[in-house]
Amino acid sequence: MPIQTIWADDSQKLIWCKFDGSWDWEDFHSATKVVQSMVKSVPHTVNIMAFAITKTRLPGPIPFNEIEANVLDYPRNVGIVIMITDNVLIRRMFNLARKFYAVDEVFHLVNTMKAAEALLSEWRTYDDRKQSLIADMGRNIQVITHAAIEKLRAEDWLYDGSLRGAQLKSANLQEANLFLANLSGAYMHFANLRSANLFRAELVETDLSAANLSGASCVGANFERANLQKARLQYADLCGANLEKANLLDAQIDGTMFDEFTILPDGTGWTSQTNMSQFTRPKPELDLLPSNADDETEPLPVATKLPVPVVKPNTEQNQDTLSKPDKQQSTATLTAGSTQAESAISPKSVEASSASTTTNTEPIKPITNKIIPLPKPDDDTDEKTGTQDNK
Repeated sequence: MPIQTIWADDSQKLIWCKFDGSWDWEDFHSATKVVQSMVKSVPHTVNIMAFAITKTRLPGPIPFNEIEANVLDYPRNVGIVIMITDNVLIRRMFNLARKFYAVDEVFHLVNTMKAAEALLSEWRTYDDRKQSLIADMGRNIQVITHAAIEKLRAEDWLYDGSLRGAQLKSANLQEANLFLANLSGAYMHFANLRSANLFRAELVETDLSAANLSGASCVGANFERANLQKARLQYADLCGANLEKANLLDAQIDGTMFDEFTILPDGTGWTSQTNMSQFTRPKPELDLLPSNADDETEPLPVATKLPVPVVKPNTEQNQDTLSKPDKQQSTATLTAGSTQAESAISPKSVEASSASTTTNTEPIKPITNKIIPLPKPDDDTDEKTGTQDNK
């Protein structure tokens, strides 16, 4: 291949690109895409070294539109790009791109491999210090975090995007001065930002879920697409803040200040008539409810009861008063009831029940499913005391 791209070692922190022989701009464009995919495949910072030997020449007119797209689209975790060449035309093109696109801090040009190694070593020392300060900013000790913020500010690392994607979970940033800070894409879950100064801070796509921003000054801050779910925003000043497409679900906004310049998650401006609960506690959609909620539903099945046999007094007068159809119906009822209750009624209990009905002319109460059999009287039992006579 005219342009080779490989990892320098197994740590995957350095990519070597070698321009060998003749190549065209299509090869350059393809190699750039390969390098970008390699950088995006790892979470840590990656440096790039490009070698262009003397015999290498530019393939015709320079397509500045493609160079612009490749330069401005490099991944955020690219550390430093070093071009090693003594070719006059390549050096001119490289220097022109650096000045035109203001990427002097990322793209560097040297003549020899020794100079490239010295530059890379210096940059690694520089980057190690930056990462150390970012780590200190994520601590839960307020004195350490405030000192780290001031050092990051002195190096402009607080504003140039160096904190993008920073791991600041549970960081103690209470009363921190983050004026104009660029915290876009940072992970700040459970961070303590109480009474912090976030005036015009960039917090695009920042994860602030369950963070404490009560009393914080967020005037003009950009929370676009930020995650503020369950965040504590009591008495925070969000006048002029941009909350477009932000997640405010279950956020606490008691006493939070808004004004007509505040942009809400739906893209509209805040007014005194705005009901903020539509963003913090949205109602469920109607289509989520059952479609047959108003339809008549079948009643629950009622437990089946056994027919209760009705026992009439066994007298000739009652038998004569019954008509023939009534007798058939009564007989069928008694037969059905006795058949279904046969397993639950013992023969002795039925005889006892029949005997009682023949001597009593009053209607008998319906027989329940649970029948307690009467004890059989004993001839030798005393009716009063219930004890046997030993005589």
